[in-house]
Amino acid sequence: MKTILSLQSHVTYGYVGNRVASFILQRLGFDVIVLNTVQFSNHTGYGAWSGDVFSKDHLEGIIDHLHNTGRLEETHAFLTGYLGDPQTADLALKVRNLIPETSMYVCDPVMGDVGRGFFVREGILEKFQKDVVPRACIITPNLFELEALSQITIQNLEDLKKAVTMLERKMTLVTSVDLPEVSPEKIAMVLSFGGEFYMISTPRFQVNIPPNGAGDAVSAFFLGFLQQGDEPLRAFQKTATAMHYLFEKTFAWKERELALIHAQDKWSKGEILFNAMRI
Repeated sequence: MKTILSLQSHVTYGYVGNRVASFILQRLGFDVIVLNTVQFSNHTGYGAWSGDVFSKDHLEGIIDHLHNTGRLEETHAFLTGYLGDPQTADLALKVRNLIPETSMYVCDPVMGDVGRGFFVREGILEKFQKDVVPRACIITPNLFELEALSQITIQNLEDLKKAVTMLERKMTLVTSVDLPEVSPEKIAMVLSFGGEFYMISTPRFQVNIPPNGAGDAVSAFFLGFLQQGDEPLRAFQKTATAMHYLFEKTFAWKERELALIHAQDKWSKGEILFNAMRI
């Protein structure tokens, strides 16, 4: 059984961050080492919450113990989501240096979104640009985060390609692609690897308040399918299908949170409903 270390946020109620990623990865058959950057009562999209951001010393103590007991040597893949500030990003880099060099590092550079702007502390963008993204094998930004990382205004697919190419990552999966080339009734994701670009458009579900945690789910699904042995394009298509099932059930459930548990029997099958189109 492969081991995946996931470093991101945690909430006691709802499905974002590690509450999403750890369950998806466990359901797909992986042993997950869960390292939480925060513990909040619920995600901040509700407007009110309680809890704590864990200190650098707190997190570093856990990392050092995992290293001293040999647990990090067993890590096959590393996933990071919400880091929040430059100090936590430094700890992610420390983990990357302690796990095997052959481990796959997937970085979801969580910083903000269209309509919400940035919701991280000052300095994290520069830290991602200079230090974190260059160490990642795969990045999974949304369109807002891709613009921020590349400093390129993205108005169409050609702009998106330029932005991705500038970041020079082995593989990039861009989420929440809402551009003129995408039908208004659909939402798209774009995958880049091997010098090629592929897009999948799936039906857009109209909800009053979009659920948080979708990006966390995408990065976990994609990493999980890759670690199961799928080639990138197949993992991409499985990820798009899994997200469709998840949104379909969430829309029918009519709740604020992702219907992660309710939809698990469908998204865990690894089916392919949507084929990728080269762009």
